[in-house]
Formats: sequence, structure tokens, C-alpha cells
Amino acid sequence: MQKSICYITGRGGSIRSGLGEYLALKTDKLYGLDLSHEFLTREFTQQVAEVALALRKARVLSSPVIANSYGAYLVLHALLSRKIEISNLVLISPILGSCYSGNRFFKPPFSQHLNTLMSETASNLPRRTTIIWGAEDESIDQNGIKKLTSQCNDIHLIEIDKQEHHIDKQILAETLDRILSRF
Repeated sequence: MQKSICYITGRGGSIRSGLGEYLALKTDKLYGLDLSHEFLTREFTQQVAEVALALRKARVLSSPVIANSYGAYLVLHALLSRKIEISNLVLISPILGSCYSGNRFFKPPFSQHLNTLMSETASNLPRRTTIIWGAEDESIDQNGIKKLTSQCNDIHLIEIDKQEHHIDKQILAETLDRILSRF
């Protein structure tokens, strides 16, 4: 069992339900950020600043950081632009820039800036970084993953067959159990 886990949810997520509820069973202390509607109405720079605070706490507590979807996008902005050092990072179905979700196009704020950061500073990612995504996830930017891995040979990539953006709970739980056992 982990002493603590920092969890940054996806859009509309909660650390008290869904994946957060599962992670709470794996630690004595689960903390992080809910990307609630209220949180998402804040200026982007304020969102990144709040994520950076959670990451600094993770550094002090030596907590693994787990970030889901848009939460992963914010974590990457904070880690790569502010050079915060953490020891363990897990990105689940990460948004790495503009993407399609079903028939909707989504362009997150400052996506060009993240693209530049991934090209120039991806080597600042923790040595123990894992990226998990579903093989059928339309929102995954394969070029973004290549940018991250081109500078960091140690990134562990897990592509899960027959899964989309929302990975089956049981499959994700089994995958996370294997990852957390290494930390």
C-alpha cells in the first residue's frame, strides 16, 4: 500500500468516486484536484498553478502522481514549464493537444505551448513515467507520445487493446496495481 497518492482527475471527475474511489483503497492518504466545472472556469494559468501546488506537495510527500485525461494535460504543463521534480508519474488517456472525441473537436488552451514544451523539455519528466491509453482512443496523439518518448527512453508505455478513452474499470485497476507495486 502506498503512503500517499496524488490524483488529478479528468474533466468533471472527483477524487471521491470512480478512479478516485479505487485509488483511495490503495493508500492511506489520497489527495489531489477535482477538475470540476468551477475549477475549469478559472484562467488556464491559475489551473496550472493549482496543479503545480499539488505536484509540489507530491514531491514533499514522495507520492506518485496519477493524472487522467485533461488532468494529465495540466500536469504536463506544470511539470515541463515549472521544472517541478516528482519521482513517479502515471498518465492515463492523456490529452496531449488538439483531438477529436467522437464527432467533436477539442482544442485545449495553450496546446501549441505544450507541443513546444514536449519537444524541448520532455527530458524533465520523472524517470518513472508510465503512459496508459486505449488502443481505440481517438483522442490520443501518437505524435505527442513520440515527442515525449524521444527524449525519455525510460517512459513505460501501455497500450490496452480494444479500449477507448474510458478504459474498463477492471482492466485499469489491474494495470494500476502492477504499476503501483513497482513504486
